[in-house]
Amino acid sequence: MRDFKAVGPALAVLLWGAVGAGAHAFLERADPRVGSTVRTPPAQVRLWFTENLEPAFSSVQVVNEAGQRMDNADSHVD
Repeated sequence: MRDFKAVGPALAVLLWGAVGAGAHAFLERADPRVGSTVRTPPAQVRLWFTENLEPAFSSVQVVNEAGQRMDNADSHVD
């Protein structure tokens, strides 16, 4: 069975624009953890940031180590 990189270099987090008054959100933690390897793709990837995100200017893509998109293009900000 092939291993999939869950997060880290395999996760491209694209944040555009400032959040708040000149502040930027930084990735605080992730589940699965950044740099972890999983045997099968997880049902979801959860990300926590240091600031609230502006949904209109935020997007996430989960890709495997070959750069192929693995998510369902259904990311959202809670």
